Amino acid sequence: MTQIDWDALLQFVGYGPIGPVKVLFLGLEEKAVEGERNLAARASFRLIEDLRDAHEGVLARSGCHNPFTEAHRDPVKQWNTAARFSLAFQGSPHWHERHAWSDYWRNKLGRTHGNTFLMECFPYPRPNRSALVAGAPALTPDQLWERRLPTLRTHLKQHPARFVIAYGKETKSKVAELLTLTPNAWSTVAGLKRPAEIAVSGATCIAHVGFFGRGYFDNSDIPTIVRAMRESASDT
Repeated sequence: MTQIDWDALLQFVGYGPIGPVKVLFLGLEEKAVEGERNLAARASFRLIEDLRDAHEGVLARSGCHNPFTEAHRDPVKQWNTAARFSLAFQGSPHWHERHAWSDYWRNKLGRTHGNTFLMECFPYPRPNRSALVAGAPALTPDQLWERRLPTLRTHLKQHPARFVIAYGKETKSKVAELLTLTPNAWSTVAGLKRPAEIAVSGATCIAHVGFFGRGYFDNSDIPTIVRAMRESASDT
């Protein structure tokens, strides 16, 4: 069995710059498709990594899947959508065009010198997931989150994000804990094909959406959500 430093995985914060960012994306969990080998490699990460450098460096040297290579041209679907949101926040008229978002996730998303950050609530598959690797700590999802929460909360206090987009049904309660939101803090964004809600915490505007795969949002949804977030942020 491959030795995995589970405590190191819990301390990993995410991909992006060390400092405040414009947009932070909060997902539910790392998928770790190669199981033990992938997780063992991730356990050697620094607290904050450059998305591309980490995949082309530590993960590639460990023989793990690297979506940045020509052999793996299909990107992570969440990266597609994160790139589209990021371009929309920049005001790019090409945010929905493949050449634009494909170039963005390959070269700018979650980079050390960029302005986006990728963070996961859980650093490895949770105990109720079939992909769980043998030898993982016998923690319930609630116990795992209890151990994970202080790391993410400390980072967000030290390096706040102007906009946070939490995606996936279960991230709504997680981002509410991270940023101390009350249940009545959320307001629905009108005129969308897919539902989204917005809340404000201090100088940070948060959006929660149910899913993040490519094709989930109508072409008008992303700019509508971005516009609503900007308007809510301007009121603070």
